[in-house]
Amino acid sequence: MRLLFLFGAGILFSLVSGWAMAFQRIARGMPVLPPVPPGAWRSLRPGALIAALLMGLAMPALAVSAVPVLLAEAWLALRKAR
Repeated sequence: MRLLFLFGAGILFSLVSGWAMAFQRIARGMPVLPPVPPGAWRSLRPGALIAALLMGLAMPALAVSAVPVLLAEAWLALRKAR
């Protein structure tokens, strides 16, 4: 029972501290997410892509949440290229 409480508290701490860091960056006028270096997606190793696909198959909620992120990344990259 204690282990479950520690796990939940860790997730809650990560969530709250992530939001706090994001709002600090916004207050300073910085982008919330750091810029992705040019060519970062093309430099991924095939093993990393396979591991990501396997995790997406093993955890469907991860795959569902990853799709909008990937679409946003692609949209931002196309927008920046123009």
